[in-house]
Amino acid sequence: MINIKLSVIIPVYQVENYIEKCLYSLFEQMNKNVECIIVNDGTPDQSMELVKKIIENYAGLNICVINQENQGLSAARNNGLKNAKGDYIAFLDSDDWIDNSYIEKILNIIDSSKPDIIHFNPIIVRGGSYSHESLFDELEGCLILDNKNKEFIFRKNKWFSCFRVFKKSLFIDKIFPLGEVFEDILTIPFLYKNGIKLYFIKDGLYFYYQRESSITNSKNHSKKIDSLMHGINIYKQYKCDSFNVIKLHLLILLIEYSLNFNYKKYRNFLNKNKVLMQEVRELQGVENIHWKKKLMLNHPILFFFYKNFFRFR
Repeated sequence: MINIKLSVIIPVYQVENYIEKCLYSLFEQMNKNVECIIVNDGTPDQSMELVKKIIENYAGLNICVINQENQGLSAARNNGLKNAKGDYIAFLDSDDWIDNSYIEKILNIIDSSKPDIIHFNPIIVRGGSYSHESLFDELEGCLILDNKNKEFIFRKNKWFSCFRVFKKSLFIDKIFPLGEVFEDILTIPFLYKNGIKLYFIKDGLYFYYQRESSITNSKNHSKKIDSLMHGINIYKQYKCDSFNVIKLHLLILLIEYSLNFNYKKYRNFLNKNKVLMQEVRELQGVENIHWKKKLMLNHPILFFFYKNFFRFR
């Protein structure tokens, strides 16, 4: 019986202009130890017709297609996790693609080190420009997580699930929350428990395409604010320094998105959340934040006028 070492989960929703590049980048390097799980999240466009045509040319690969009513990214990922046969899980967004050495390098690390989480760097694609982002220059190879290095890692981290590979067993008691915009930061940090083995590779293996119409770039600020408030309330239950870093990050995002309100609504937001504003000021010491963010936190009204009237960035 073939041992599936790696399951790659690809949710599909309104990506007819991107899905071909995504699938070809994976299928061209798959082998018998890798499976691809494509979750159709009720997409209304031609994405799945394109998927079916491409799959016909790769009949020998382990490819599974799951169809569900539109429930969102979290539900699609959870469905993929439930059906995954691999020892390890990778997430690939359907408007992104992977480097042609991704599978070989990931499988080699799995075979040689058997880590719980593998970290690699993303290549950010904006328009026609490519930017290699180095998240952990100081770290390479294996590391056992403890309180000291956890705080350092949490300060440096970006919580996109696609920028790492996970041992499937980490998800036994954790799934992505339904209906939330920032599902990664509400899920992935909880997988970092003391004693797990991390592996860091400096290579840029994942091409992260930033498009205006993606979930994280959409302009539904009210939904984003609701999701951020939900996340803040979750992390308020934890008092450790590493989770305080995440709570500060969520609080900063909350204020940044609220700056898109008109002035009256912004003032009401500040008055309604005085306790949160005080909390974020007290948390400033847990991370070395940019001076512009400090100005925003300590003088939110002044910053509002700078940003909206003087185009301060």
